[in-house]
Amino acid sequence: MKKRFFIYILTGLLLIYFVGMLISQQIKINEREEEIGILKSEIDEITKESEKLREEIENAESRETIEAIAREELGLVYPDERKFVDSNG
Repeated sequence: MKKRFFIYILTGLLLIYFVGMLISQQIKINEREEEIGILKSEIDEITKESEKLREEIENAESRETIEAIAREELGLVYPDERKFVDSNG
């Protein structure tokens, strides 16, 4: 009788321990899945930014963009062009 009672108590304790471990593991899994979701959204944002920068690089290499920068920021003109400067402003 005592032996059977001891086995029931031991089995109950082991069952409680394993259920506790399962719950603990499930909580950790849920936390990791949330972290994965956050990281995936960060990857998506960085990928979009990378694509935007690639487009800017491609546009920066075009003749029109280079010419616009040369004219607007550097004040350059073609050799046969004349640049007019407004002396009032």
